[in-house]
Amino acid sequence: MKRVNDFCLKGVLSVLGVCALSQPVHAAIFKVTTSEELQAALSTAAANGGDDEILLAPGTYFGSFKYFSEEDFALKVTSEFEGNSAVIDAQKQSFGFYIEGNKTRANVELSNLVIRNAFSLAQGGGLLTRSLYGSLFLDRIVLEGNTAREGGGLYAANLGKLILSRSILRNNLAAYFNPDGSEASTTEGGGASLRNVADVDLRSSAFKENRGFSGGALFISNQSYEMPWASTRRISVRGLEFTLNDSSGMLFHLSVTGSGNSELTIEENYFAKNVDRSNGLLWINAYETPIKLASNVFVDNECRAIAMTVQLDGPNNATNELLVEKNTFAKNSDCKWFYLESLSDRSNHRAMIRSNLFQGNVLGFRADRSGFEKLSLLNNTFVGFDEPSYASFGSDFEMTVANNIFYSTVYETGFELRGVLKKGILKNNIYQNFTGYWDVDEGNQIVDPKFFDIEGGDFHLSPDSPAIDAGDNSFVSETKATDLDGNPRIGNSLVDIGAYERETSSLHPADINGDQTISQTEFDNYNAAWRTNELWTVAPEVIPVDFVTRAGFLLQKGGTYKNIGVGQPQTWVPLND
Repeated sequence: MKRVNDFCLKGVLSVLGVCALSQPVHAAIFKVTTSEELQAALSTAAANGGDDEILLAPGTYFGSFKYFSEEDFALKVTSEFEGNSAVIDAQKQSFGFYIEGNKTRANVELSNLVIRNAFSLAQGGGLLTRSLYGSLFLDRIVLEGNTAREGGGLYAANLGKLILSRSILRNNLAAYFNPDGSEASTTEGGGASLRNVADVDLRSSAFKENRGFSGGALFISNQSYEMPWASTRRISVRGLEFTLNDSSGMLFHLSVTGSGNSELTIEENYFAKNVDRSNGLLWINAYETPIKLASNVFVDNECRAIAMTVQLDGPNNATNELLVEKNTFAKNSDCKWFYLESLSDRSNHRAMIRSNLFQGNVLGFRADRSGFEKLSLLNNTFVGFDEPSYASFGSDFEMTVANNIFYSTVYETGFELRGVLKKGILKNNIYQNFTGYWDVDEGNQIVDPKFFDIEGGDFHLSPDSPAIDAGDNSFVSETKATDLDGNPRIGNSLVDIGAYERETSSLHPADINGDQTISQTEFDNYNAAWRTNELWTVAPEVIPVDFVTRAGFLLQKGGTYKNIGVGQPQTWVPLND
């Protein structure tokens, strides 16, 4: 049983000394109200032989705070009450919070805190963590207005595990400074920089208005071949929001070195209104590491070069598996291409590019150099490009391009194959032109795909689209495969061409009883859940506002509706329309 050390509710350093002399030091719950009490609690918790918890009363704690772990016990630092009522303010003097793990297996948790106004000429502005071989868990943390040479908001190096959940990194800066205090140049990790963290788990958090060079919003590098504190390596980035960040090099930099014991997942993230001035929104370099890039949205961003780069690397005869699936790239300015490259000419990499929407870039897709065993482009929609997509390889790999749409109103777009393939399959695509020699060239059409609303940016298929039921089912390998909307990939007997299957059976999510009628009760429940930010019982769990207004519109029209198979929520219309 932990005892409560109220410091001892008076919170004076001399009182702490009396506690330490009058009884053995052991694990405790500390309640603190001042900066002095907070630092004293951290110092005591570092070596008192047990798990500790520090509760911060509401208020602002000025200064910089340090925790130097000396043992393999846990520490939790949190606000005494829910919400970010406790604020650590570094007053632009130094770092905000420094955790030195000293190679211990300690587990540290910070929650319900704001860390702001740090200014450091070294790594780590708001939060700095090193050599913590246990874990760091950050939950409901706000890191804002912090500056450092690297990792303006957060810097973490040589950790066993990092979890970031329900947190906000906002208006942080990574930069070098001149002797006169003026900014010289931006550096890595405006929002956060993570180096050699064996297990990275970032989820349900936001990176907003951060600025830096490589990784203006987020920089992750796990390139050390030796990590004695971990046997496996994993990077998971899920459910993050990247908005209004500014990068001079690349917005999100990610590099990882594995040896058959690593994995990388980037899934269900949202990138909007960011600016990158050089190397793209997302740059990935993976050495012997399988990659899953799925269900991400890139919209209304500005680039000055490549939109996204994936580089696969490894020793001779090594294999990297890359899956790029159900991503949306739309209305991005000057984002030239999705660039796929093998850095090892003698590797056997395999890449699957499936059910994605590439819209409004200069080039939709570009793949270069040999080192691939197999590359597949299946059921993608490439639309609105100024130049064709292309692949340029040697002759030692197989390539399949099937069930895709390549279409532009400004350029007769298609696909250029530069080189001779070991085996090339070109089947059941809609395009305007194609070049190169293909071993199999069947079922392709040079026609208008007839999108639902090309000017409005809705690339679902119209009822009379030639893409409907015109694909090849043999390229749908999964038994429960779904399209970009999450609907069944084969709606009728044959798969449709492109990223979207024309689907006319799905119900509006407010229609819980499935009777194709929105009742007053169903609308009220759905509207109330949206207003209180509750997760809904069916997808999409996070309720979009236009789904709510559509349900209200259907209710006003009598409630009974049908699905006409276009983009949601416009696909649900009154029955008699």
